[in-house]
Amino acid sequence: MTRPLRFWEDLTPGEGGETPAVTPSREDIISFARDYDPQSFHLDEEAARQSLFGGLAASGWHTASMAFSLLREHVLDDVAWESNLGFDNLRWTRPVRPDEPLRARYVWRELLPETATPGAGQARLDVQVVEGDDTLAMEMSLLMAIRRRRETG
Repeated sequence: MTRPLRFWEDLTPGEGGETPAVTPSREDIISFARDYDPQSFHLDEEAARQSLFGGLAASGWHTASMAFSLLREHVLDDVAWESNLGFDNLRWTRPVRPDEPLRARYVWRELLPETATPGAGQARLDVQVVEGDDTLAMEMSLLMAIRRRRETG
């Protein structure tokens, strides 16, 4: 069942929730790293054991990509989202390991009427990525352009 589309005016600061989990496999981590972040501790388990991570760890960019995919599928699927305008306060706080479920917790922090995108307002979405044991793995704040409801009459 499709939910009604929510516009900038329909969002409420403080509103939030949590997505279902995604679980990256060893193969997912290595494949992403091979294509986008080819560092030894993302590609090779023995090299990773010798690194400061002490074992294979997902690229931080892979973690951010998984988080945004969860948000797009479970949060922004019914929002008139036009584009991301940037992000602030991106922090990777713990390595993400293979077969560790990740969830995104989110809250709409603020709504700003100004934007360079005609017909849109800005919304700031604060995001925390948590591992299966509720340990914080990553956090960031996204600034988005959200379409405004068209005036009728």
